[in-house]
Amino acid sequence: MPNRQANQKHLIMKKLVLSAFLAMSAMTVSATVVPTTIVAVQDEYKEINVADVAPAVVEAVKAQGATIEKAYINDQKEYKLEIKTGDAASTVYYTADGKAIAK
Repeated sequence: MPNRQANQKHLIMKKLVLSAFLAMSAMTVSATVVPTTIVAVQDEYKEINVADVAPAVVEAVKAQGATIEKAYINDQKEYKLEIKTGDAASTVYYTADGKAIAK
């Protein structure tokens, strides 16, 4: 009889270990995956006539001793300007009130 009780205890322990293993496996498999959406913000500039650039921006460019060659504007009313100072050409950015933007 002692042998029979030992076999039953051994069988119960096996079932207990197997049940614990299955429970842990189920927790791992049922982990929730949350999808992530990445939104790229693009500053799309549309070309405009140089004459349509805000006066404050024109004055800020003139104060640098530069002239506006091409002008672009985005939805936030920020200007992208291709300017020329002497022989040097560069691209600069301004808000509508003539403040320079670092980009």
